[in-house]
This record gives sequence, structure tokens and C-alpha cells, in this order.
Amino acid sequence: MSALGEEIGWRGVLVPQLASRNTFVQTAVISGIIWGIWHIPLILAGGYSSYAPTWYAIICFMVLITGMSFAFTWLRLASGSLWTAVLLHASHNYIIQRILDRITIDTGNTQYFSTEFGLGLAIMGILVALVFWRIGLPKGSAASADVAAFLEGRAG
Repeated sequence: MSALGEEIGWRGVLVPQLASRNTFVQTAVISGIIWGIWHIPLILAGGYSSYAPTWYAIICFMVLITGMSFAFTWLRLASGSLWTAVLLHASHNYIIQRILDRITIDTGNTQYFSTEFGLGLAIMGILVALVFWRIGLPKGSAASADVAAFLEGRAG
């Protein structure tokens, strides 16, 4: 449910607004940084993090989120729907937090490599960004029409 609430703001409103004034890459980076910063108070409060040092968790999380934002932005703009991003966000949260985190065995340094706050997913975030940066938006995607319709709706 939290994925839907976040995605209404991030991909429902923010991404179309940014995409109307920026390139795909700029939209992905800006929205990813904002999305990551929004989570920092939760990480600092201690309820949403790992046992790695907080500074390390924040850096890894910001790299992951900014990188993943390329996939989220691509899905939103290429499909014209925020539901693709909602499904990806909910799936990511469920798989990482409810399955992988629970079956991971702590070997002492595990928190530095696993969870959303470790090096493993930060590297994965970079790889995702590179793939979607290279792909770019498909020609004839719903992006331009979707953004125009969104802005007309807001202006009307």
C-alpha cells in the first residue's frame, strides 16, 4: 500500500512534470534524488535501515534509488501509466524486505553488502541505470502524449 502512496507522488505527478521540461535522463536523476532524500529521515530515525553505519546506508540507498529511478521513469513514461511503477515498487519492497532480508544469514559483514542499504543493491542500481540510459524511451511511447495530457488536465 505504501508503494501506491509514494508512486502517486513520484511517478504520478513529479515525473510527468519533470519530463515536460527535461530529458529522460535528467528526469530519472532528479526524481531519483528527490525520492531518495525523502527516505533519509526514515533512515536517520533508525526504523528503516540496516546495522551498517548510517552514512554508509544512506550512500548505498541513494545510489540504489537513483539508479532504480531510471527503470521507474522509463516504465511510467513508456507505458503512460503509473501502475507499472506501482507494481515494480511493491514487488521490489516485497522481494527485498519480506523474502531476501529474512533468508539472508548474517556472517558479520552482511549488512555492508545486503539489504537496500548495502553495496550489492547499490551496484545493481548502477547497472539498471546504465541499461535504461542506453535503451532510452521507445519511439512512439506514450510519454509525450501522456505528459501533454497531464499538463492540460492540470491547467484546465
